Amino acid sequence: MSAVMDTIEEMKYGIGKFEETELVKVPGYDDIEDVREYVTGPIGKRGERLEKWLLPKRDGVYVIAYTLNKNGSVVRIFGNKYVENRPKGDNVSESIYFNSITLNAPSKGVWNKKQ
Repeated sequence: MSAVMDTIEEMKYGIGKFEETELVKVPGYDDIEDVREYVTGPIGKRGERLEKWLLPKRDGVYVIAYTLNKNGSVVRIFGNKYVENRPKGDNVSESIYFNSITLNAPSKGVWNKKQ
């Protein structure tokens, strides 16, 4: 099995460092309906390193929410690219319903019915 498949399987079941314990929503996006989901694996802990990574816009993506593991490392990031023009969500093929986000579980896709 490839490393990517291992990561997907770990995310599916919330195993080890991929086990999510908290969903953090960034203030100011109360009307958001859909987001893009990024499986990143643990990228850092709360504090300065995390604050630098979670800039209002990073690599063309506005961070809307993220999940943390028990060590305070970010596991998944949820964001959109077109917040200025589409405040409710990008509504693209890889979008998921924002309200479908569940810790340690796959999200429901808007277009592709990903579950």
